[in-house]
Amino acid sequence: MVIAILGRMPEVIESSSIPDQVSFTHWESHPLFEVDGVLAFLPLGEQDFQQLQLAARSGRPVAVIGPGSEDFPLEGQIKRFMEVTTADLRPLAEWYASAQRTNYRPIDCNFYDEFEAAIVTRRTVLLEYLGVDGHRRELSTKLRDTKTYLTEEYLQLENGSWLRFDRVYAVNGVPAGDSCRF
Repeated sequence: MVIAILGRMPEVIESSSIPDQVSFTHWESHPLFEVDGVLAFLPLGEQDFQQLQLAARSGRPVAVIGPGSEDFPLEGQIKRFMEVTTADLRPLAEWYASAQRTNYRPIDCNFYDEFEAAIVTRRTVLLEYLGVDGHRRELSTKLRDTKTYLTEEYLQLENGSWLRFDRVYAVNGVPAGDSCRF
């Protein structure tokens, strides 16, 4: 299990307290599909806050530690702490292990054709999608690849970034439609 760290981890936490099945790593350039949860130490910079919003909106379990955590504006599975009172992260790791990892909803099966055609023909498309801030966005881009990882499906954009399929509203004006249920 990979838990991404945002902000600065206090020195009171020792690496010996981290269970073997958990890997705590700084998020930096990891795509969302590599992250199983987030551990945020307040205060956060703007980029870290945006990554935290993305993780929470994607259903990842999030722990927020620091003064003001009780008022921190997020949705989803949130565990809040005023401060780190122990160097032992095992109870927190157990909470991550028991929490749901995603809120992904599969897209309409027929909608995949729009992505596949754009990738094969290497044409530029107009994507309408849900941005990290929760607002609808548009982007003109080429599509490079698709990926499925632990039940979530992703679309790789021309710039190398990954976008979860269920955040896409439309491609070239063709709406995503209802989700595909099996």
